[in-house]
Amino acid sequence: MAKLSTGAVYSGTTGKFPDLEPRRRTSGRLTLAVSGLPQGITATLSATSIKAPGAGSSTLTVKVGASVAGGSYLATVIATGGGVTKVAYLTVNALPAPSFSLTLNPTSLTVGQGSSGNTVASTVRTTTFNSAVSLKVTGMPTGVTASSGSISTPGSGISTLGITVGTSATPGSYTLTVTATGGGVTKTATLALAIPGMTLSGNATTVSVKKGGTATMTLTTASLGGFSGAVAFGVQGLPTGVTAAFTPATLAAPGNGSTTVKFAASAAAAAGTAAITLTATSGTKVKTQTVTLAVKS
Repeated sequence: MAKLSTGAVYSGTTGKFPDLEPRRRTSGRLTLAVSGLPQGITATLSATSIKAPGAGSSTLTVKVGASVAGGSYLATVIATGGGVTKVAYLTVNALPAPSFSLTLNPTSLTVGQGSSGNTVASTVRTTTFNSAVSLKVTGMPTGVTASSGSISTPGSGISTLGITVGTSATPGSYTLTVTATGGGVTKTATLALAIPGMTLSGNATTVSVKKGGTATMTLTTASLGGFSGAVAFGVQGLPTGVTAAFTPATLAAPGNGSTTVKFAASAAAAAGTAAITLTATSGTKVKTQTVTLAVKS
């Protein structure tokens, strides 16, 4: 029987070796069998027997599972017939499938409105991968842009990806996806983006107060994207004879909570409507809420 030598098969693929051919005739039928391969590697013969007088051929197909570690494995092929046993050996070299890994450093960014940040994408190729790799970022909210990148052949290297947050971008926490593509292989990694900020909302857009009376409304603030800071409340545009008091006047960090706004109109206040602006301030961040204040007789 022909002596098999060495065959290379990528993990997760199949290789065929058609040179298994008994060279001597026997007086009877030959049976063929394969043994010796570890779990994850299977060997199949196109013919497990050869009719008398024992001349013929069989193709040996070897399939290497994707989880098989790279290395050399010995297959033993046994031919038996007519009281004779012959052995041939095939060394199966399991090669890692052409691929690469993708990692990010850092995996999360906190970028304020009007600012930018970077993450470094790193790829490490397997020994069988040989291609350039392109990088792109997706999943950005409105007002956020990202640069693309590339890594040259053979596919191991680093590329810096920039994330730019516009002044109009909405604060919050977002999940971006970095995709690396090359040589028919695609890998993804997740990048967490936090845009710090806060929101201000009111439970009314119009407040009516009688001369000599009072009226109340509630303002609520919420921190987003990891924002943390004390918040102070204020008001602009009150008409003559009307005052506003906040309880509480400030909120401690991280700035989540509510305040009650109490409007008081004196008896001398002029009847009519006015657009007033309620403010929540934390450092350089200011949020506003416009309310129509109606003073009635």
